[in-house]
Amino acid sequence: MWPQQATGLRPLGVGERIDAAIKIVRASFLTFAKAGLVLAIPFGVFEVLVNQTITTSASSIVTKGPAGQPVFHATNLSTIFGAAFVEVVVGYLITAVSTAVSFRIVANTYLGLPTDWREALRYGFRKFGSVMWIQFLVALAGGIGMFLLALVVILVVVGLVSAHVTGLAVVAGFLLGAAALCAFVWFTISASLGVPVMMLEDLRGVRAIRRSFSLCRKFWWSAFGTVLLGGILAGICSLIVAVPFGIIALASHGNSAVNDVVTLVERS
Repeated sequence: MWPQQATGLRPLGVGERIDAAIKIVRASFLTFAKAGLVLAIPFGVFEVLVNQTITTSASSIVTKGPAGQPVFHATNLSTIFGAAFVEVVVGYLITAVSTAVSFRIVANTYLGLPTDWREALRYGFRKFGSVMWIQFLVALAGGIGMFLLALVVILVVVGLVSAHVTGLAVVAGFLLGAAALCAFVWFTISASLGVPVMMLEDLRGVRAIRRSFSLCRKFWWSAFGTVLLGGILAGICSLIVAVPFGIIALASHGNSAVNDVVTLVERS
């Protein structure tokens, strides 16, 4: 909570937000880098080991028996699914922690407070459970909403096709599908401030999501533009970093050791 420093804050335009984000990253780049490396390097090593386990198990799911007959090894298949599941869970945990850490660094830097990567990591590990809960609620609500909308679209289209109104079914399917997609985008943007609200106003779960909807009600298009431009800039930066390592991986002609090193570096 930052009551005194936050009193002079005002809504920013899309360009101002992007400009502020760039300035914050430049001002706290080393802090981001140190905290990120502490999280990314262990996870990168873990991911490399898990991928090696999956690759080894996949290559021996089916072997040849004494008489040359194929022998299926169910344990190897279960190992693959188990390793993949653990990798997804651990990746989700690391993402939640890194999200909390990043918001802590951004908030402190923006408000002119001392920013330390160790404190940000401690804060991230304290708050990652709340971050995961908000992300889970948003994903659950979005998933249920999309399922219901898709079900409505399917029922309408099937009903029109059954009534032999094929042309209208195509038009209705397109319009309803577009409406469902717009509703999903609206919901995602409206809920996008749930984690920042939790961290800045100490609201949890559903209350944080409701607060996010309230904040985005009058500034939805501004929030949409910020998320869109931020995503484009992040994609460009990721591409700039990934291309050289992708070239190295291609030049290695599929060498597993080189691929593992490249994966570890990209994760870091």
